[in-house]
Amino acid sequence: MNDEQVAMAVLFSSTIILLLSLNFVLFSREIHNLVFYLAIPSIILLTCGKKLKEYFSINAKEFFCKEFLLVFAVFLISVIAASRIAEFKNYYGSYSQALVSNPLYFIGASIIILFSWEFLFRSFMIKGMKSFGKSAVLIQAIPFAFMHFGKPALELYASFFAGILLGYLALKQESFIGAFLLHLMVYLLIPLLVLF
Repeated sequence: MNDEQVAMAVLFSSTIILLLSLNFVLFSREIHNLVFYLAIPSIILLTCGKKLKEYFSINAKEFFCKEFLLVFAVFLISVIAASRIAEFKNYYGSYSQALVSNPLYFIGASIIILFSWEFLFRSFMIKGMKSFGKSAVLIQAIPFAFMHFGKPALELYASFFAGILLGYLALKQESFIGAFLLHLMVYLLIPLLVLF
């Protein structure tokens, strides 16, 4: 398949994947995310004739680029500020309880879930739609924001812009790993900070 055909296949299949994942729950949340957001996209890439190593690569030279550090700072300040808001304290209170009661499970589950999410949005979609150019960053940010429905309203709106920042970072780094680490930081910090 040429790049345009792959881009259309990725756009179509990611839409179907997200619709199915929201309507069919597979066992635990971790397995659900692994199947829908990592395994199925990987199978689609292989079917399109793509090499998975291109989608799981790490560009060590660009890993700690200034953009990574800037997004890190923006996210850290945002999480600290959000953790002071009552709506966040109420929503993430159960996350805090889960983290405190079984930290290893919570951290392990978080790694699985967010690695799968970031692979889908920042690797499968962005690299798969590379023929769309930088528009792929905007395209993937839209469903990423939709995946935050049900969370605090401020987080829902901010997730669209976070998706753009993480997408841009993934383009710059030629990898989704930096985006994964930043998303994981946010996901683990907010339940800790709402405790205080």
